[in-house]
Amino acid sequence: KQWYQRRVRESYARATNSEVPKDGVKETLVFTTKYFQEVDKLKTFFRGLNLDIKRLVGDVRLIFALKRNTNIQQTVTKNRKLSLGETDTVSTSSRTNQSCEGIRCKTCPLLFNFNEDIKVNGRQVQLDPKLTCKSKSIVYLAQCTACQGKRSELAKELSIPEEKVLIEDSYFGQTISEGRSRMNGHRSAFKSDQSGNFPDHAKSALAQHCYDHHQQNMDMRNFKIGFVKSCKIYDLDREEAKFISKYRTEISGLNRMKVIR
Repeated sequence: KQWYQRRVRESYARATNSEVPKDGVKETLVFTTKYFQEVDKLKTFFRGLNLDIKRLVGDVRLIFALKRNTNIQQTVTKNRKLSLGETDTVSTSSRTNQSCEGIRCKTCPLLFNFNEDIKVNGRQVQLDPKLTCKSKSIVYLAQCTACQGKRSELAKELSIPEEKVLIEDSYFGQTISEGRSRMNGHRSAFKSDQSGNFPDHAKSALAQHCYDHHQQNMDMRNFKIGFVKSCKIYDLDREEAKFISKYRTEISGLNRMKVIR
């Protein structure tokens, strides 16, 4: 009898990916079911089978795990297509950039358009159309438009393709907060004091770049912003490093700058 009970416990453990309890240790037998009005009758029924259960698997403790049924709110929230509706889906697919369409958002005017040809050190960069200024846990690209103009001038002057001209104008960064919140952090480093100095410029690679090359026009609006990747928080360092390495911005780019935190 004990051998039979042991074999039943081992079979149950394999089926549930759990450890086989040692002999003499009272184990727990869990019955999982969705909640319904007559669940108390089900409990009474199983408790009436206590002797039969004990004969099969030994002396165990019965526990009922009740799962509540999904309500309408949870269904709508989890199902994006249902919550957005047909009209919202169309408007999302017709977006021209990654704007969150916030009235007071200062990042929306800085965003790349989807039809722009975005290149970093001669390589094409693709934006993620699903991301907006409100997206969290993302990798972003910031590119200096003033330096992009210089790139075109140098390419014409040297009679070579623009992708052959390497200029330090691009930066890949990451943030666990909303994209627009991170841009506000960069923007704060552009602020000057009463004397016209920029005491916090070294806290942002973007502000440091403008301080070194465009000090007469210290403005966050020198940059265009794009969101290139969304991932889990613990993958941000790795994904950011992939973009930096792929586009060589640690060699010819703003990622080689050391900022003061």
